[in-house]
Amino acid sequence: MDHTTPGGESIWARPERGRRGPAPAHSRDAIVAAAVELADTGGLDAVSMRAVAAALGMSAAALYRHLSSREDLLDLMVDRCVGELRPYPADAGDWLDGLIRLARHQLDLYRRHPGCATRSRTGLPPGRTRSPTSTSACAS
Repeated sequence: MDHTTPGGESIWARPERGRRGPAPAHSRDAIVAAAVELADTGGLDAVSMRAVAAALGMSAAALYRHLSSREDLLDLMVDRCVGELRPYPADAGDWLDGLIRLARHQLDLYRRHPGCATRSRTGLPPGRTRSPTSTSACAS
């Protein structure tokens, strides 16, 4: 799955909203939070641009000033959920203990946000890549 616009720009490189129109009543973060809440209660199928807009008291057309597509919204939702994994569990004990702690931490995340587990991405957003030392510390 390509996470860029036809012009080649990823959602993380684009401004939070278009330059035209009135000042936004909601930030991109607030929009994503509303979408995550919808997904947590009704699954990913409950997340539509119209449903998110209605949850925020705005029109779907106004929401499109912030995001180009539902795919962009889903990418940002997963990014937000995965961001909850930080800070990563402290490295203490042997590699197996560290790996088990990390797995439990991730399982807790997927229980809080089941939609994250069903949504896959191939691209990684800036700032969300795992530190090579934290993963290699578990395996060393």
